[in-house]
Amino acid sequence: SAADGVLAALEFVADIKARDGLSPISPGAKVRAGVHAGDVAEQPDGDLLGHGVNIAARLQGEAEPNGVLVSDSVASLARDVPNTEFRRCGALLLRNLGEPVTAYEAIRSARGGAWRRAAALRFLRYRSVAAWATAAATFAAAFGALAIWSISGVRAQADQKPEIGSEELSLDRQPPDALRSGGSREPIADGSELELYGDDDAARTLAASGMAEKKAAVALIKSGRLEEALAALERVATRQHRTPREGRNYRVTLREIGPLAALIDTQRAIAIYTELYQTSPADPVVLYQLGRLHARVNDPGKSAAYFSAIAAVSRDNPRMSLLGQVGLIEARIALGKLDGLELQIEKALDEAQSLQLPAQEAKILSAYAKFEDFRDNTEKMLSYQSRALILERANGNDDSILAAEKAYGAMLLEAKKHAEAEMVLRSALVQSRALNDPTSEGSILLNLSYACLENGKPEDAAAFASSARDVAVAQGRPNLEVLSLEVLAVAAERSGDRAAACRRTEELRQA
Repeated sequence: SAADGVLAALEFVADIKARDGLSPISPGAKVRAGVHAGDVAEQPDGDLLGHGVNIAARLQGEAEPNGVLVSDSVASLARDVPNTEFRRCGALLLRNLGEPVTAYEAIRSARGGAWRRAAALRFLRYRSVAAWATAAATFAAAFGALAIWSISGVRAQADQKPEIGSEELSLDRQPPDALRSGGSREPIADGSELELYGDDDAARTLAASGMAEKKAAVALIKSGRLEEALAALERVATRQHRTPREGRNYRVTLREIGPLAALIDTQRAIAIYTELYQTSPADPVVLYQLGRLHARVNDPGKSAAYFSAIAAVSRDNPRMSLLGQVGLIEARIALGKLDGLELQIEKALDEAQSLQLPAQEAKILSAYAKFEDFRDNTEKMLSYQSRALILERANGNDDSILAAEKAYGAMLLEAKKHAEAEMVLRSALVQSRALNDPTSEGSILLNLSYACLENGKPEDAAAFASSARDVAVAQGRPNLEVLSLEVLAVAAERSGDRAAACRRTEELRQA
């Protein structure tokens, strides 16, 4: 079972650690284990093949020295194993696997039990690393003589790499008094207590992981209280930052904070991912987030640099490489660097279609539309953006649909196709309000007011412009307020209300 696989991996790692200097491995060696539940095929020679085995092997490679990393399916199946905790490490981009795998670190709690060793020994029959290399085959044999098995594949290997500690972060930290002494009792976030000993890595990791606070943060996010959730996660990170030998826990928490911070405060998110970049400069996810965030703050130069770096570190991951290409294309358009860009766009479009990634295909088509806009090719611009919108609607991502509708409406307006623009922008307005996106709502309202003016609907234009002005005042956007007042003045004049037109003109002059 998955539970037995996890216990076997934990027991093996603990056994090797306890036998340091006595085991067949050289003194000071580290081992890693990865566990995944999936189908495998047993070969005549006893070897195991299959996607599940590959995932287990990749997880093993990502595990910390003397650590056990499991997939989300294993964590779910083994969640009721006593005295074992699963700490979420986030989504990992594993080599030669197209989709990210959500990984968890399996950790023994401070209270052990003889039953755990007995259960693990059902699979752990050998005590040498050479024998453990074939443990996955032993697992399969335990389930019967079938060609295809659903098992927990476990892989481990000797590892001589130095353990990465918090000192790599170059942080000036002082350990709490409770961790300087030989042992003491310290409360943890969920109100229970753990007895912490100076040499008990598992207990220290569990205490510093902030699992209860992270669960509370998830509940806050689900209820829409994002600021409170961010504050809760930042408290966990602050505690980990001050704790020695908790470099990995701290980095994991930063990864969890990053996407949430990006929803609330772009500059804070940039600072978080920049810190992660200092310790993981070849991490494509960190590079991608930095590229995306710098694009958001209108810094296409830095955005292009980060997206360009993704290609160098993602040669074995075509999907991640494509994300970098798409970001780079958008950055080059923002910079106005169009030489050779059409060929790059066509290549990226072919790759997106080959990899069957409609979301990326839609982004590339939107970029193609902007490229054609630069070349004043209106028909191609509208054609590409229309195709992008169709794909986004099929994908069903509300945020992406809003962005595509907003862009298409503006392009139709620019092309003087006012009736179509009004229809698309009305849909975008509904979407922006459903998503509670006042920034998009303001610009959509303004464009809608323009479309209604050109469609001979001054009353509708005035209503939309008035709403746009309200958004502008609430958000402190003076340019939007001025443009809204201009529409209000014109709409009043076209409605024949001279007094209102004069009043709006005076407001515009004062603004």
